[in-house]
Amino acid sequence: MRNDEMALDGLLPPQNLKALIVQNYMGVRFGNWLSSLTNLVELELINCKCCQSLPTLHHLSYLKKLTFRALPALEYVSDRDWDLSSTSSTMSKLMSLFQSLEELTISNCDNLKGWWPGKGGGTNKNGEVMVSIVEHQHQISFPKHLVLYINNCPNLTSMPLFPNHESLRLYGTSSEPLQQTINVAATSTSSFSAIHSSCCFSPLSKLKFLILLDVQDIEFLLMVIGNLSSLESLKIELCLNLALLPDGIGDLSSLVSLVIQDCSYLVSISEEIGNLLSLETLTFWGYPNLETLPEGLCNLISLQSLTVLECHNLTSLPKGICNLPFLKFVNGQDWMCISTFAETGQTQDYITTSASTGSFIYCLL
Repeated sequence: MRNDEMALDGLLPPQNLKALIVQNYMGVRFGNWLSSLTNLVELELINCKCCQSLPTLHHLSYLKKLTFRALPALEYVSDRDWDLSSTSSTMSKLMSLFQSLEELTISNCDNLKGWWPGKGGGTNKNGEVMVSIVEHQHQISFPKHLVLYINNCPNLTSMPLFPNHESLRLYGTSSEPLQQTINVAATSTSSFSAIHSSCCFSPLSKLKFLILLDVQDIEFLLMVIGNLSSLESLKIELCLNLALLPDGIGDLSSLVSLVIQDCSYLVSISEEIGNLLSLETLTFWGYPNLETLPEGLCNLISLQSLTVLECHNLTSLPKGICNLPFLKFVNGQDWMCISTFAETGQTQDYITTSASTGSFIYCLL
């Protein structure tokens, strides 16, 4: 461990270095020279199992890709709190947090709690009571158009906001960071809000792609998911606490693709799913307790493809679904909804079946 730190401390990369990948490093901390590489465009820290502390990184203004993967001992991304009691310069710098960043991946950081340690409460060198950055982190956000991946970080509950993002994936983590962004106040009386007010009026109004895998507190998130007015693609998978699809799902007026997979306790789907008039692709996969699908499916006038797999208790589809004008492809398994279409007299393009799985693919002309 100490040998690794000595070796890294002795490494003096050129100041114009553009990309740095550190892998299998066993030291507890990184050399301070990392903060001086202000021209970095790509930084990846991978499988640094003993790393407990990172140097200051927020000033790396050219950084486009940042990856933390398999840093199980890391609790906070920044190695120190920031005192905001007497200066606005620090806040101004933090407002420009990674302004060039295009992709952020945080994966398999089991003990990661947040971005800043946020102790506060003490006094600074001027005798003033310290104001922790954590108290104001809801007013600090990542840049626009950032693609954000958070995988297997079960203790991560706070981080800078991401109100202008277009793509987000949460896997094996809490939904709290996303909830914080969604619930950010439309206005703020804080002195910092004027600097960053553009992100506060319609949080996540630009989000188009959202993947939620193994998010155990998903029920709280879905209560406010209807606010994502630009969302085009939503995938919910392995969320075992999801028992019903809430009414708010019907407010996603821009949704084109919806996949709900392996949420094995799901027993009910809201009729409001019929309000998704832009929906073209719909998939239900892996619901052993689901017995019926809502009649609201018959209102999905843009639906082109419907897939229902491993829903063993489901025996039919709503009959009216056969009248949907653009529906051309149905993929089913373990249920005989094929009779639903036979009764309509519609022309059949082809039907393929599998004796081993009991599945079929049914296409309409």
